[in-house]
Amino acid sequence: MQLEKYRSFITLFLKNPKNGLNALIYKTITIVDFKFKKSFKVIDNAFGFLSKSEAFALYSLARNCVLDQNILEIGSLEGRSTLALASGAQNGVKVYAVDPHTCEQKGLERTQSSTWEVFLNNTKNFSCITPIRKYSKDATRDIGKNISLQFIDGWHSENAVDADINNFLPCLAEEFTLVFDDWGDSEVQAGIKKNLNVIPPFLGCVGKMAIFTNNDMVINSLFGKCVKNRTDSKLQLLFRY
Repeated sequence: MQLEKYRSFITLFLKNPKNGLNALIYKTITIVDFKFKKSFKVIDNAFGFLSKSEAFALYSLARNCVLDQNILEIGSLEGRSTLALASGAQNGVKVYAVDPHTCEQKGLERTQSSTWEVFLNNTKNFSCITPIRKYSKDATRDIGKNISLQFIDGWHSENAVDADINNFLPCLAEEFTLVFDDWGDSEVQAGIKKNLNVIPPFLGCVGKMAIFTNNDMVINSLFGKCVKNRTDSKLQLLFRY
């Protein structure tokens, strides 16, 4: 049973010892971070497609936002990723959660016509969360300045990703991190590659999330080093400007 649990690490280590070691270190720090362990019990109660390792990535990135810096999420659904961001947010850091809550997510079939009430119930214990029930293109005036972390998981088209990047550039801090969900989607990937000249350098991938940052706190953290060193070199080339 234990061998099966670590089979993926063993396979990766045999293929690329450096990547395999960093993947194991990443797994280990998700286990020993007791605050995250406790937080994930709350996160995991919300419906969504965010894995535990991806939730830890958002949690860790949120922890690198200091007082007077804020977090912007585009695409919240029922709040699974929002909870991950809020769990890591320090005191004084706001999490702006933008979503029209109309269940129009591409490829998602839901029975209800809105996720709004479920989202509010799931996130009710986090005062740092500011929900904005709008399409992202209509929410730019509702967002505060000094956004140091932006998580983009909105509509998956090249134009939508392009808009979600450029519409909020004036809100971003000098040092900031951009995270894109579902980077493997061809439309999402096209939107990212179209804007490599305006977004920070590529750090690496965690699951289906691609992380770009020029924040030295993130880059030099154990989390940042693990993400960079466990990411396949082909992906590094894919997102190089």
